[in-house]
Amino acid sequence: MCPRAAQIAANEPAAGGTKKGRYSQCVMWGLFKRRKPKPDASSLREVIDTHGPESRETFIAMAQLSERLRHEGVLGAAKEVGLQALEGMRRLFGLDAEDTLIASLVLAHTLLVRGEHAEALALAEHVVEVKVRTLGPTHPETYDAMDVVEAIRIDAGMPPPDSYPSSTA
Repeated sequence: MCPRAAQIAANEPAAGGTKKGRYSQCVMWGLFKRRKPKPDASSLREVIDTHGPESRETFIAMAQLSERLRHEGVLGAAKEVGLQALEGMRRLFGLDAEDTLIASLVLAHTLLVRGEHAEALALAEHVVEVKVRTLGPTHPETYDAMDVVEAIRIDAGMPPPDSYPSSTA
């Protein structure tokens, strides 16, 4: 468990305000750390004009815009743009591709902040299943995805899972 999730689990106060949605501080920070700064609507239009409406770059920019909108508190638009990014990634790459999994976690965070715990949990649990299957149960990225699931469950007032799926390979 990451330190921030451990703090939440222990019900200790942490910097940054309330308990709700803080798992992002320990898990979500790295999702797009190698990407360009988060776009606004005009820069998204430039990406679409340059790369087309059905490109990887466009859907990455949409996921980044979704994050920006969430941080600005525009949760309805953040969810809508996040759903569009996820659906586009699924069309281009399939359910289990890395970019699709990242878009799933971005949308899961937005859903969590909106209080839609069941939907957020379903997305994050799918990511764990894929990571276990493709990378194994002890890979660092698998542990990161497990931390997201655990943090969502804690935020929703549910106990952490007793166990996670094991690799079938």
